[in-house]
Amino acid sequence: MSIGAQLINRVIGIRLLVTLLLLAMAAGFTPKVVERAGDAIDTFLLQTAIDFIDYPRPNTSITVVHVPDVEYEAWLADIAGTDSFYRLLQKAKVAAELETTAADPTVRQTVNKPVFALIAEQPLMLIQGRAEKLVAAWAQQARIKPAALMSDLKGAVKARNSFVVAAKENLVVGGGVVSGAEHTKIPVQPVDLTAELDFAESWLSHLWPIIDESYREIISSSPIQQFLLPAPGLVAPLLVQGEDAVVYESFLLRLLRLGTDGARGVMTWQQGTPVVLGGKTLAISFDGSVVPLYGNAVGVTAPVAQLTLAAALRADNLKGWVLIGRDQSAELQNTAQILSAINDGAYLTQPVLTPLLKWLIYIVLLMACFIVLPRLSVFSFVGFFTVFAAGCTIAQLSTPYFAFYWLPMGDVLAVMGIVFLLMLVWRVRRQLDVGLQKKVQKLALMSARLSYHDGHYVRALKLIKQVPLDKHSLKYYYKIADALLGDGAVKEALPVWRLLNKRAATFKQVKQKLVECESALQVPVATVTADQTQVIAGAGVSTGGALEKLGRYHVRSVLGHGGSGIVYEGFDPVITRDVALKTLNLNVFSSQNQSKVNNRFLAEVKTVGKLNHPNIVSVFDVGKQENWAYIAMDLARGQPLTDYVTKGHLLPVAEVYWIGLKVAEALAFAHQHKIVHCDIKPGNIIYNRETFDVKVTDFGIAKWLDAAHTETGEIMGSPLYMAPEQLKGHSVVAQTDIFSLGATLHQLLCGSPPFDGRSIAEIQQAVLYARPESVRTLNKALPASAARIVNRALKKKTTERFSSASDMAFTLNKAIIRDFKDEAKNWRLL
Repeated sequence: MSIGAQLINRVIGIRLLVTLLLLAMAAGFTPKVVERAGDAIDTFLLQTAIDFIDYPRPNTSITVVHVPDVEYEAWLADIAGTDSFYRLLQKAKVAAELETTAADPTVRQTVNKPVFALIAEQPLMLIQGRAEKLVAAWAQQARIKPAALMSDLKGAVKARNSFVVAAKENLVVGGGVVSGAEHTKIPVQPVDLTAELDFAESWLSHLWPIIDESYREIISSSPIQQFLLPAPGLVAPLLVQGEDAVVYESFLLRLLRLGTDGARGVMTWQQGTPVVLGGKTLAISFDGSVVPLYGNAVGVTAPVAQLTLAAALRADNLKGWVLIGRDQSAELQNTAQILSAINDGAYLTQPVLTPLLKWLIYIVLLMACFIVLPRLSVFSFVGFFTVFAAGCTIAQLSTPYFAFYWLPMGDVLAVMGIVFLLMLVWRVRRQLDVGLQKKVQKLALMSARLSYHDGHYVRALKLIKQVPLDKHSLKYYYKIADALLGDGAVKEALPVWRLLNKRAATFKQVKQKLVECESALQVPVATVTADQTQVIAGAGVSTGGALEKLGRYHVRSVLGHGGSGIVYEGFDPVITRDVALKTLNLNVFSSQNQSKVNNRFLAEVKTVGKLNHPNIVSVFDVGKQENWAYIAMDLARGQPLTDYVTKGHLLPVAEVYWIGLKVAEALAFAHQHKIVHCDIKPGNIIYNRETFDVKVTDFGIAKWLDAAHTETGEIMGSPLYMAPEQLKGHSVVAQTDIFSLGATLHQLLCGSPPFDGRSIAEIQQAVLYARPESVRTLNKALPASAARIVNRALKKKTTERFSSASDMAFTLNKAIIRDFKDEAKNWRLL
């Protein structure tokens, strides 16, 4: 992303950008891109509306005279020294004399003195051209007699003065150079004003047509002065404001005045009222402009007489307005069309309330962007802009027909389009952010569950705090607080119970737990180290506080700790054998689920006890004491594979293959009895290096624990070894154990798990979407079969893994025979 995009995205922001745009438009500051887009829209809509407007047809006499380039350049160089232009002006003088002397009014009407207009591309040079040439020739050659020279000079001065007199009476000069879409002004003389017209660029300027009622008097000026030509476009100004805040009489208005009252006297105009030209009244907009209905912009062309310069000089009588300019000049044709439209009354004006109406629209749109639109659905969001834009379009198309007004809404529609796109981008980004936030919260909730089931209650509390408080998350707050209280972490549990007392006081025993927690902080709390036997309240506890019996079993020592309980070494006095006693702390479950979990635990473990396989730890008995359920199982001799999963402590590769083979055989036997382990990991596999015995522990228990927790929306297992379908909460199958076995083999072969991360959420994401690095990339000494077996077991889709545990065992058996023949003989695989 570029620096500019980052600045808009992070610092400025889309909504701030919309606010600045709408406030700028309401204050009268229109960006160039909006202005051009608005003009294009206005042009298109006027071309559409023109077919329905009943406007007067062309009836104005206009003649366009095309001057060749060479002659035209000579005129611009010295307009007073050209005979051809002076001869054209003389036609107006002759016509004026005929009009004055004619006794018959019909003859005077036929004569109709013309008004000449010159379209000049640069300021005219009014110099003593011929006189300068005479003086130069006399100075160089000294051959001209002084008397003859003076006579010629007087003739040149007389000719110049005659031209000036004729020009003052019958000529209007217009200037302006059009280059592309830009209109460049040339120096012009301001009209004399008794008072200046205030066009100040501020938001108050939108209200001036209403509050300003003063009269403006415009006095005529010399016809030799140059007036500004109308720029190509829809709007033609009759009054033009200069950079010095002075109002100019435009070229069009000057022509209209010469054609009516000869530009004599004082012209009076009040804002919001028509312009009176002699006996003719012209309605104009509040800003002194009109919208002509003839011209290329509208698509309607008025008939105009086209003459060359030679033909114009030969003509006996030129009537009406005579526009003179360079051959094939676009300004010449544009001015002729606009002049014809205004004189015929084929034009539109803007209503006085137009600026105020636009200002209100921008303010309403601004309020809608911050109040209404964020609360609408996507369908309503699009519908709002569609209805708004349709209303503006219909208003613009209908006002010319019903009121002969032009309501320019192109800039409004352009701004609405920009605002719509910006707000749409903002809305899409907002939805993406909300979706991402929900995804993060979902992962945080899932990670909190995993931490909770692994016995990391403090970490689970930190993760659950990332999830918004609702009825669902408060249930997990309750479970974590209950577990913390049961685990002796009273200080951490107290704030949670206080929160629950405020937000979920209806939950069972919340107030009781809060009182218990506050009371516990007032007395010393005994702590138990990791190598000590955990105290279990209830029968069988001696005065010393250490656990002595579970049911009929004598407790000797602690073998290990789990997320839900502790594993003890015990002794069965009835059949005189050593056993392993695995306990399950029912307090980690909600009170309403404790009975259900205990009943299922007791019933299903009895079924698992039927599994009789040399590589499966046998279950002898199951029972319950207070809030602790326990299982008596075969005491497997050896070390858990967690002792061999780091670099520097790895087992020989052949032994890893052997362990994988034996675990796969055990899984195949269990799967035949419809039992899935669901928690295959190094900690649940015991390996004796002296006898090569492999035992899988906790067989089948994880499945029913998982089912019990799943009923409340929880997931159990170790995320480093869990299959994707487990993380998603889907049903487990035989291939679920195959994936976990593949992850275990990966770590035993390389010293690192296939999926890793700095947090449970990152591990979870890796299991679901990342591709594990090949074992041969991490350990180049491994045979090729290692990569094939592990990679196939770790496929995301269950259908792409081994079809069964038996299939995986068969593949491992073949690999041992092929890659490790000596070991295969020792293990009697050959």
